[in-house]
Amino acid sequence: MSWQLVYSRQAQKDAKKLAAAHLKKQTQALLDILANDLFARPPRFENWSAIWRVRIHGGTHYQ
Repeated sequence: MSWQLVYSRQAQKDAKKLAAAHLKKQTQALLDILANDLFARPPRFENWSAIWRVRIHGGTHYQ
C-alpha cells in the first residue's frame, strides 16, 4: 500500500532549510520509506547525544 504525502506550508519552508543544510537526500529517503510503509522502522542514523550534551551544557569537551 502506498500513502500520499501532503506537505503543509511550514513543511515546505522547512524543506528549503533542509536543502540548505545538505540534508535533502537523507530527508527524501525517509519520506520515501514513509510513503511506502507508514509504520516502518526508520534506518539508524548517527548518535548525536554527545554533541547535544556539549551544546546544552555549554562545554567544549565530551563527558
